[in-house]
Amino acid sequence: MRNYDFNERLDWKPFQNLACEIVQYREQIHFQTFRDGKDKGIDGLWFQKEENIILQAKRYRKFTDLYRVLRDEELPHVQKLRPKRYILVVSLSLSEEEAEKIYGLFSGYITRSDDLLDRNALNRYLSDPSYHWIEKNFTGLWIPDASILEEVLLKIMNKGARNRNSREQRKAIMS
Repeated sequence: MRNYDFNERLDWKPFQNLACEIVQYREQIHFQTFRDGKDKGIDGLWFQKEENIILQAKRYRKFTDLYRVLRDEELPHVQKLRPKRYILVVSLSLSEEEAEKIYGLFSGYITRSDDLLDRNALNRYLSDPSYHWIEKNFTGLWIPDASILEEVLLKIMNKGARNRNSREQRKAIMS
């Protein structure tokens, strides 16, 4: 399984984009995103008639700092926006107790257990082969990791060898 430290590997904007990509793919929807600046609690927005989903990505190293921002800044935004679903993606690993604290804070808004994604959940998604294309789009994750770089280079080399063999076969048939 992958074990990326998202605080070390990605700045806030790429982390926010990664969160949107993973959840968009998982949910098979497309989030509207907005330019940099005060986002009023919305990093990604999807809506259809009466249904709406808000995605918020938070990049913090300490749970106490994360929780304070969620309680004092994000919760009032969510209460004002009143989404049907609120999906929170955080860069750090959460204990069961910490996750329960967040579920309690956003009770009625985080409506499914998989709507709170932490570092472990993100790494599980990126370890799934169907999500590898997302991982490859975020080079800041894997460039420092020799094993991922090796995997990418091997695929490129194998593809090149297959192309050479195909050309040689066509040449032999044409002769």
